[in-house]
Amino acid sequence: MTKLSLDDLEFSSDEIFDRVLWPQEIDFVVSLEEQTPFKGFFHDSKFSFWREWRQGFIDGLPLNWDLQWRIALINENIWDAGPDAVATEIERVRARWEAEKALTDLSDSLSAQVTARQGIGGNNPPESIQDELLVGSITLIWEAKEELSTAFEEENPDRARIEAILVKFKSGLGSFLKWCASKGDLAVDTLIKWGVPAAGAGYAAKYPEKLEALIDALERWLPYLH
Repeated sequence: MTKLSLDDLEFSSDEIFDRVLWPQEIDFVVSLEEQTPFKGFFHDSKFSFWREWRQGFIDGLPLNWDLQWRIALINENIWDAGPDAVATEIERVRARWEAEKALTDLSDSLSAQVTARQGIGGNNPPESIQDELLVGSITLIWEAKEELSTAFEEENPDRARIEAILVKFKSGLGSFLKWCASKGDLAVDTLIKWGVPAAGAGYAAKYPEKLEALIDALERWLPYLH
């Protein structure tokens, strides 16, 4: 990708938001000072990201900088191919970024007390069948998390591999919810007793929510994998 400095530009930094993205598109000029939402322009779905991107600056709530950086690094050949190709690539980049972010959120909820492998089912295994179900679900989710982290180290993970990981997450979540339902109010007490990462009722509520968010993100990412 060709790198440019501000000195190479034929327009000032104040004018950068008034430049068209592709010369073949209709010309338009809207300054940041105008309060009209940018969503009124470029109704075509291929410009949805750019409407959101610009509106974020107008509202003072820019899109995540890491996401913007990844989009800026899209191959120059794709940019040259026009808005349709760029829109597809942006959705691919964004889908992966959202999946990575969802994994980070889940990992953060697991990192408070990493005892799932050694505390739960380790030296002091639970005795009841319900607790065995908890051990199985947490272990399955933990393994899937580690496998997904490894997959994200690759630029283009294999679709079948991500699908297998997704199956593990869904199975682990189903078992966890089944265990919670079987325990009722005793679920929180058992979670605390066996040192499941996090403390108290907050874990029981947030853990499935974060896992469901990751599952949803992976399902949105799958169509872009081969």
